[in-house]
Amino acid sequence: MLCFHKNKCSQLNVQKLHRNPDFTLTRVLLPPQGLTSEPSYLNMTVLRTYTLAVVWLILILFLVNHFLDHKSTLPHHTPSAPEVRLRTKTRILTSVVQGRNRTSPRSLRPVQVAEEKQKRNDHRPNDRSKNFSQTWSSKVLEKLWTGNLTVGMLSPHLKNIRRSYLNSTKHEVVYPVLRTVHRSKVQLYCDMKSRTKVRTVDGTEEPFSSLGWDQLVPLQTVQDLHYQKCAVVMSAGSMLRSALGREIDSHDAVLRFNAAPTVGFETDVGNKTTIRIINSQIVSKRKHQFSSSPLYEGVTLLVWDPASYSLNLTKWFQKPDFNLFSAYERRRIQRPEQPFYVLHPQFIWTLWDLIQNNTEDQIQPNPPSSGFMGILLMMSLCRDVSVYEFLPSTRHTSRCHYYERNFDSACTFGAYHPLLYEKLLVQRLNEGNVDELRTKGKVRLRGFSAVQCET
Repeated sequence: MLCFHKNKCSQLNVQKLHRNPDFTLTRVLLPPQGLTSEPSYLNMTVLRTYTLAVVWLILILFLVNHFLDHKSTLPHHTPSAPEVRLRTKTRILTSVVQGRNRTSPRSLRPVQVAEEKQKRNDHRPNDRSKNFSQTWSSKVLEKLWTGNLTVGMLSPHLKNIRRSYLNSTKHEVVYPVLRTVHRSKVQLYCDMKSRTKVRTVDGTEEPFSSLGWDQLVPLQTVQDLHYQKCAVVMSAGSMLRSALGREIDSHDAVLRFNAAPTVGFETDVGNKTTIRIINSQIVSKRKHQFSSSPLYEGVTLLVWDPASYSLNLTKWFQKPDFNLFSAYERRRIQRPEQPFYVLHPQFIWTLWDLIQNNTEDQIQPNPPSSGFMGILLMMSLCRDVSVYEFLPSTRHTSRCHYYERNFDSACTFGAYHPLLYEKLLVQRLNEGNVDELRTKGKVRLRGFSAVQCET
């Protein structure tokens, strides 16, 4: 049955829908076949709804597209390091305040990586500063090779470090009043020969005599050792790519320092080790594995620790910088066949006096470096001494040790130790030529047995 009245048709269709479940909504929405009159009321409502939805969708897409186009035209902004740190702190603080600080390290990693990268970029020297550093280093080396380097030529960083150590009173140093700075090379050699006497703790002084150290120390003294040609090999980073290994091993005796290895570096530093000077940190800190490492086996060992300038041995024994005495006693008991000595503080501070007496400047009131001790030790034991990279060659770098990736210019020119003045003193003693010094970092010295002095 056809119906042409809108209200009646709607009521009739609803009634049919309730009475007949098979009566579908399609039959309500679509006009009967063959009917070409205007759409029903329901058809018009659905059509208007769809039309309105399409219009709104088009409008939303237009607004989104407009917003994105506007944002893309803005200049790109890379957050600075302070902004990155502020964002990180804000995120963490917000989580804490809201009581849901569940942010894992993994979720924070991208921000942290960006922050670390920004820090590296902040400290990365540009080409101009790098060129300036290289130029400054070259000028300083030229002055050092010719013995004309002064404190005033050092960088502000090194000057500040030196100044801070000059105020130290830890070792109760007394500066000498009279200094004999201007001496010839021969006079300097003779003065060093007469004053430099290698001495080790022999157990005859208190408190060591009461502890029975006279029975603990080796019967043979260090002074009983004698060699012809000796090499002193520094641990400096400039030893890398030197190809000096074969030349170093050709010497009768080779001195090395602390934890400097040879394995893996034979081409540059050689393989032979006869004597090794170590500081008290090596024997006391677990990381060095002094009791088990093969690095300290089969060689003569000398350990040192800074006592006070007054040479109060009892005070030194009670409170060393690092506890070397227990480690020394254990080693001597476990390996009595190995020559092992403790350098006497008197020998160490005699070397300090020697350095101070040969400069007009006031040097750091701290013991000399292990390197300078080793040089004077081998000058006492050998007829000819070759020293490698104590005075740096053209391979000079701020890398402190050839076996570690630590960088600091103070490792070359001194911070704690009066290294600058040690190097200037050794330069005055050099028997070699400047060309050999530049290319190899090699200094040739006469041993005291080869020095002839007037009596």
